[in-house]
Amino acid sequence: MFKWPWKADDESGNAEMPWEQALAIPVLAHLSSTEQHKLTQMAARFLQQKRLVALQGLELTPLHQARIAMLFCLPVLELGIEWLDGFHEVLIYPAPFIVDDEWRMILVWSTTSGWYSRDKAGNRVL
Repeated sequence: MFKWPWKADDESGNAEMPWEQALAIPVLAHLSSTEQHKLTQMAARFLQQKRLVALQGLELTPLHQARIAMLFCLPVLELGIEWLDGFHEVLIYPAPFIVDDEWRMILVWSTTSGWYSRDKAGNRVL
């Protein structure tokens, strides 16, 4: 994937993100301070490289944006952000939905306790 160099250097949009508040969720509680710092840096880079697209009238606060970026980066924290290459946008729906295609069916929803999705067998997945 081609990297746009002018986007990678633009940190002005991430300077005021509520990173400390975004870290205050149970799934991130086990991280050391070093890992939290690394995740915050990676999430800031994620927001520079990707566009979060809120659909159906949903409005994303800076806290939402920071948490979404952190949750995307957490699985690849030790692998590097390059593992998230291959897409440019993240579509964010305000309500649960079902995707049914030949590959798989996934139900995704959010609750006050976090974001979840289930595979066709009903197993909770990231």
